[in-house]
Amino acid sequence: MKTKLLLTLTLLIGFTIVKAQTNWTVYNTSNSLISSNSVFGVVIDSINNIWIGTSTTKNLDKFVGSECTNYSNNQIVGVQGGNLVIDLKGNKWVAGDGLVVFTGLKFTNYDGSISGIPNNSIYSIAIDKKNNKWIGTRDQGIVKFNDTIWTKYTTSNSGIPDNHIYSIAINKNGDIWMGTYGSGVVKFDGKTWTTYSAYNTVLPSNTVWDVKFDPNGNLWCGTSNGVAKFDGINWTVYNSYKTGLSGVNVNCFEFSKNGDTWIGTDGYGLVKFDGTNWSVYNTSNSGLPNNKIWSLAFDKNQQKLCIATLGGGLALLNFSNPTAYNEINSTDNISFYPNPATDKITINSSVTNYSDVTLNFYDLTSRLISSKHLLNKFTNIDDLNNGVYLVEIKTKEWSKTQRLIIRR
Repeated sequence: MKTKLLLTLTLLIGFTIVKAQTNWTVYNTSNSLISSNSVFGVVIDSINNIWIGTSTTKNLDKFVGSECTNYSNNQIVGVQGGNLVIDLKGNKWVAGDGLVVFTGLKFTNYDGSISGIPNNSIYSIAIDKKNNKWIGTRDQGIVKFNDTIWTKYTTSNSGIPDNHIYSIAINKNGDIWMGTYGSGVVKFDGKTWTTYSAYNTVLPSNTVWDVKFDPNGNLWCGTSNGVAKFDGINWTVYNSYKTGLSGVNVNCFEFSKNGDTWIGTDGYGLVKFDGTNWSVYNTSNSGLPNNKIWSLAFDKNQQKLCIATLGGGLALLNFSNPTAYNEINSTDNISFYPNPATDKITINSSVTNYSDVTLNFYDLTSRLISSKHLLNKFTNIDDLNNGVYLVEIKTKEWSKTQRLIIRR
């Protein structure tokens, strides 16, 4: 298990210093029993265990603390983007190339030959308050399953405008909201189908990878061109330069109790929006193991944000004080160069008194390797071995962490 101690977030304009201590824990095939490093779905059960679905495996994995248990069955299918949910009875539903339910004792497979699912390519699944399963397929619309009857809605028998259903969210009224491949967002209230697209709203793209409601009832839409939020009347688009989300595929959302919105992207990393400021975690400035994020879930106490990455395994962003980030902005964008380096680095900063600056060099297990107090802007690193380090640049008022590669 690798834990990386980090004390900063990077803003897209300048950066943000995080006073509340955070650290990263990463589970991969090298340090745990996780089935695969490609994790597509993550959910939390009623007793705070972490369940994950992975790609191209026959396993459903459960984490109790740091202990991983594999539940293996030949009926388990490769999971796709976030297709892992827990129903009202505690059963785990795994969707991808088919549909499997795990009761904790046995697996049941629902494939096209024995069920009402029109094909074995499933993009999404959601559970309503009556425990009905709503299943979004690749090209055959959406299917409702009440554990007995399968009801199919396609473009040929309903008002649904698109048969490719990437994501599903259900609001407090029981309305079914869907993100589609080419028709934007669709709402179904049980009788009427309503389409919100780039043609009749300001939705930035008709390809909608994820839809999810925040605690205030706002619908967040992750598109192929940033984010849109819908409060039921007005749309707000977040894809300008200052957000960094312009042209970015947004795969998933999660929401904290203090109002922060966490956004998982396809290659840009993890983004946090507090209503005013935009902050980014990526592989260059944090312990995030991969910038492709497919699913997010807070644990019950919101002490851990569970992050499903494509190729980096399961990452946990741990908060020692999750409800009080206590962030401050710095106008001094301090950094160092060159990177990679050989025997010396140079500090690039407006700092005038370098004696106030300390550089702490950590390895990727958070072990302190060296601490150097600056006399000027140049620092010798010829005493450090080749490798990757997390360098904490620290003063009395703030600290910032950057990754450094030493290569000779």
